[in-house]
Amino acid sequence: LERLSMDQKLIIQITKDSIEDKLSFLDAIKKLSNTGVWGYRVEVSTHSKTIFDQNDSVTLKEKYELKVQRQFVKQQIVDALRLRQNGKTSYEEFMKQIAEAGVFDYIVDIPGKKVIYRGLFENHEEKMPI
Repeated sequence: LERLSMDQKLIIQITKDSIEDKLSFLDAIKKLSNTGVWGYRVEVSTHSKTIFDQNDSVTLKEKYELKVQRQFVKQQIVDALRLRQNGKTSYEEFMKQIAEAGVFDYIVDIPGKKVIYRGLFENHEEKMPI
């Protein structure tokens, strides 16, 4: 994790800027990719993020608690994504919306240019235009 460790402060800053809407999701992805990050997993109920490169990972713990619904509702996820992509909701509101739609975590796969939103028994995959 030499590269990830060297850039850990930068990675944390990029993540924070994205959450605070100072940086768009796609700009954050590009910047994270430039630091050697391959992707990350976000646990929706706690907002904790595990960021990984090809060799190792680091987890950023958050102090949130959201109840994730058991029923996976794809259209609610798509609607929440479009609102977020169009700047109509905050990151916090987006997380609440996808929790209500049954998403327990999502995985951002930078080389694969996709995000996978996972429920208990179903997934929804979105391509990233990068």
